[in-house]
Amino acid sequence: MAAAAEARVKSELEKTLESLEQHQLRPIQHKSHLCAAKCCDNQSASKASVQQCMTRCFQPLQDIQKFMETELQRFQGRLSRCAQQCQDDIQDKVDTNTSQSDMNKYQEQLEKCVEKCCNDSIPVISTMHDKMKKIIRETDQKS
Repeated sequence: MAAAAEARVKSELEKTLESLEQHQLRPIQHKSHLCAAKCCDNQSASKASVQQCMTRCFQPLQDIQKFMETELQRFQGRLSRCAQQCQDDIQDKVDTNTSQSDMNKYQEQLEKCVEKCCNDSIPVISTMHDKMKKIIRETDQKS
């Protein structure tokens, strides 16, 4: 049960990231590379000034990637905390006298709890996608 839910979360996350990469990030990457190529057009510029120019060209892309990493870490942390809470709740019920049938019941409860964590996180992916898309658009407009 939980494994299928985890796979759905992973699949949804991969689709979201692929969509962002193809439709939002690639045009910015393209623009950054064209900008960097123009930095090399000035034959009289010093190596340092060309490097500074190229760094400026890629700064928006780096800012976006840093933001996206932070958002993904927050999402993964949120999901991990939920799963850990499931684990803690079950561990609180287990002691040295817990029977095998109770252990089986607790394992099933744990699976259901983790599955709920996964199912609850899927709508968050859509919200995260929209937030990332907005930040990408705003960052691109600034550059």
